[in-house]
Amino acid sequence: MFTTNKFADYVNMALNYPAISFDDIRLFLDQAISEINTELHTSIPDVDTMEHDAKKAVEDMPNLIMLTEPESNRQIDSLVSPPSSGRIYYDLSKEMYGVYENDTWNYYGTLYGFRLINGIPTYYVAGQILASNIRAWYIDNLTNPSNIDLENYFTDDWIKLFLVPYVAFKYSVRDGDTGRLFNEEFAQGFQQLRHSYNIPFQVILAAVADKFAYKDDVIKNLPNLNKWVLTKAITVEMKNPQGVNATFRDFYDIGGFGIW
Repeated sequence: MFTTNKFADYVNMALNYPAISFDDIRLFLDQAISEINTELHTSIPDVDTMEHDAKKAVEDMPNLIMLTEPESNRQIDSLVSPPSSGRIYYDLSKEMYGVYENDTWNYYGTLYGFRLINGIPTYYVAGQILASNIRAWYIDNLTNPSNIDLENYFTDDWIKLFLVPYVAFKYSVRDGDTGRLFNEEFAQGFQQLRHSYNIPFQVILAAVADKFAYKDDVIKNLPNLNKWVLTKAITVEMKNPQGVNATFRDFYDIGGFGIW
């Protein structure tokens, strides 16, 4: 996951750690997305829409459970078969987390939990403690399932070569710097990325039905996914293969040099 928290950390590193939060730069990220949309004629959603979709997706996660206070502070038992009591354990044979729900054991590779603390949801993830066999709940904002994952909309290349230097440029200019270095970085990065990726303004829904960004489009158009929709994400499938050279018609091609 490349969450918004991780994105803010990258911008902090670029700016020599001014300790900014994501809320300090969300406007600049929106501007960067608008730059991409206007230049490439794509329809990547803004940050508010991304946040709404991320939170809505949490409601559909079967591996998110509500925790009690003792559960969130207790080690998760690692066993080879379901326990006689309790509702959560780690199955060593299946290498999955078991949750007892509706009189049956359901198993998940990753397990999330949440608690309401003073009315605010706090998210937990079940994980292994270092190299031991001990598993427990721990709070980790980077894996908070309600956070935006920018990788749902951009590849790492676009995040690191364009979005980060663009936002760093905007922030440094606001603080009175010229931002010249970041200006050159995001301008050159955009040119490199534009040549390295073939990004259409529309895609066939059936080809991108597995992508998070098109989830609502898939639900809306079931069962007929053989239709064009606006491009909402830049994916690795759009990257051009290496060594593709430009081709030109010659004298012997129909239409070459105006001869038919």
